[in-house]
Amino acid sequence: MIRHLARAMMAGIFIYGGVDALRNPGSKVQAAEAAVDTIPDDVPFPPTDDAERMVLANGAVQVVGGGLLLFNILPRPASLALAGSLVPTTIGAHRFWEAEGDERQAQLLHFLKNAAMFGGLVITAMDTQGKPGVGWRAGHLVDRAGHEAEWRVREAELLSQLARARAQGKADVARAKAHTKAAETRAAVSDINARTVAPARQAVKDTKRSVRALKATGRTTGKVVGKTLTGVAGAAGSGVSMAARGVKSAVNSVRSDG
Repeated sequence: MIRHLARAMMAGIFIYGGVDALRNPGSKVQAAEAAVDTIPDDVPFPPTDDAERMVLANGAVQVVGGGLLLFNILPRPASLALAGSLVPTTIGAHRFWEAEGDERQAQLLHFLKNAAMFGGLVITAMDTQGKPGVGWRAGHLVDRAGHEAEWRVREAELLSQLARARAQGKADVARAKAHTKAAETRAAVSDINARTVAPARQAVKDTKRSVRALKATGRTTGKVVGKTLTGVAGAAGSGVSMAARGVKSAVNSVRSDG
């Protein structure tokens, strides 16, 4: 509210001066010609060849800029335009350095008054009403672009790390599955060994023990049979010898009788 009131108070003098310049441009032509003399000849704008047209153009700028500032419409551009309109007015109408005595003091007062209004208009043009200014916004956009670029790079790095982690996880899962299959195979082989190979080995051991037992029994039986056969053979031999001796005795008896 205070800003609007201050702008309206500044706008009043410009609207009044601009309307007066549009209605009575002839009263300001002399001052405009003095201002024109200070502008280099190679400047294409404003039209330096017609002082009255300069007065009318300057008055129109002040009326339009003052109206915008009064109704708080585009106050910053309007303030810049009004500040620019003060320059030729001040240089042309208040050339205190060329005056003397009381007129010099009066022109110096008007010059300082216009300089004060020029400063107020510059402040108004730079006032962002607490909002970020153009410079801050530009810097913020640059910083934001830099941060966004950093975020993009960081995002790409994170996505790359995530892809590597996923690939590593898949490889670990594959290895775990392979180890599980190997463990299951070993367990199956162990179970087969427990159910088939171990009993077969035990049967072989039992068979070997049985063979050894049979061998031992066969040796014992062989010894008994040998002894028996030896006794039988001995008895048979004694009987044959006695029979032979009896035959021999009989033959000898026959020979002696004859």
